[in-house]
Amino acid sequence: GEQGAERVVRVVLAAGVVQCYEGEQGAERLVREELASGEVQHYEGERGAVRLVRLELADGKVQHFEGEKGVERVVRAEFPGGNVQHYEGERDGERMVRVDAASGLKKETKRNHSTQQGGGIGESGTGSPPAESTGSDREGETAARPRSKKYKRGRRAPQPTPDHASESEQEG
Repeated sequence: GEQGAERVVRVVLAAGVVQCYEGEQGAERLVREELASGEVQHYEGERGAVRLVRLELADGKVQHFEGEKGVERVVRAEFPGGNVQHYEGERDGERMVRVDAASGLKKETKRNHSTQQGGGIGESGTGSPPAESTGSDREGETAARPRSKKYKRGRRAPQPTPDHASESEQEG
């Protein structure tokens, strides 16, 4: 932008996190966050209502989310081997309803994988997607959603400050 209309486009945090923003000055919104672990989180929505839509894990798994800010839920998980798991249900109560194997085989599931049944999505009671075999010979290929401190949804773009000026790249 022109002088006086600069906007934040990228912020590099001390922990190795890179945040990318889009939008006009004062309305910048987070669109991508690259974590030091290799995970990449993609966001959509206007400032104040930014929601997680896709999570790319370092091991090649990709999770797709739907829902409003704060109640995003996993709807699909794609694996490097080509398997795809489909989910239904509300956040932290998602259940796998279908597995599309890389071989072309489609398997509908009837088991309830909700948190009310104890197993939860992922490890017992963690709220991450089911630690369920995908039906392939690749053991451990599950859609586990990380629950680290870095996994936050709908963060707002920080306002540029003198502290960020040296580490931020501003379009100008």
